[in-house]
Amino acid sequence: MQSLSSSWSKEIQTAETLYATRDIKFQEEYRRPLLSAMGLKDGIRILDVGCGPGLLVHRLGTLLKQSNIFGIDHDADFIAFARMKTKPQTNICTFLVGDTLSLPFPDNSFDAVTSHTILGRKIFP
Repeated sequence: MQSLSSSWSKEIQTAETLYATRDIKFQEEYRRPLLSAMGLKDGIRILDVGCGPGLLVHRLGTLLKQSNIFGIDHDADFIAFARMKTKPQTNICTFLVGDTLSLPFPDNSFDAVTSHTILGRKIFP
């Protein structure tokens, strides 16, 4: 499997633009139903694979204040943006640059794993 360039934010869409367009999906009226549909509860460890600029991690962090939420993406610019946007009250959010096909975590490290956009970003031979 061949992945797209690690500079998606330079070649396709900036972190700022992607963050803003994804934020539409997370308007206040959809946040609680989203948590319910995903079966997420406070106090768990969550990983968002292919987190891009970190919007889902940030939104989960504001709703699940006792959880530890991690985001990983191969694009260093996205991760830098995500870290910059992390508010002090959501210091439960951690962002890592890494290979989303070879995760740097031991098995069973998380209670829940999300990946709401990555499958559309991989190229299969």
